[in-house]
Amino acid sequence: MSEKLHLLVNQGADLLSLNNPEEAERCFAQVLEIDPAHLLALFNSAIALSRMDKFKPAEERLIRFLELRSDDPEAWNQLGYIRFQSGNSGEAAKAYARAEELNPKDATIQNNIGALNFVQGRYEKALTCFEKALGIDKNHRDALFNIADTCEVLGRLQEAQAYRRRLNELKTI
Repeated sequence: MSEKLHLLVNQGADLLSLNNPEEAERCFAQVLEIDPAHLLALFNSAIALSRMDKFKPAEERLIRFLELRSDDPEAWNQLGYIRFQSGNSGEAAKAYARAEELNPKDATIQNNIGALNFVQGRYEKALTCFEKALGIDKNHRDALFNIADTCEVLGRLQEAQAYRRRLNELKTI
């Protein structure tokens, strides 16, 4: 049975990487029918569900995952993202805070916290988060894009242009 689960998880992961979340979710759901506590299936199922805009079931899968592995910063980050996408900013902030607590040196977590602050109109705080992300990973594309947008909103047009140039240079590499 273990071999079957392994094959289904791998097939689901392949389908997810090929941007086929519906078929990927079918694989992960089969695994979870047999083993409801299968960590990889829970995590990847949540990703697949969120890509289909099925945020509530995605959130439920991640919560189940976190009940089994509460110290996983990526799962907390994904939970924050799912909550952010579903419009639950307060709960997203809590999940991101836990992710940051577990891994303060993750550029994506910092970028996501910045994005949440940006949509809430906290542009200076967002800028600080995006700069922190770039301090961790100077080529973090999302952070470069977001910092350019934030500089633009703040009227810092030359800085925005400089960040857009950096981003364009990365795209050609």
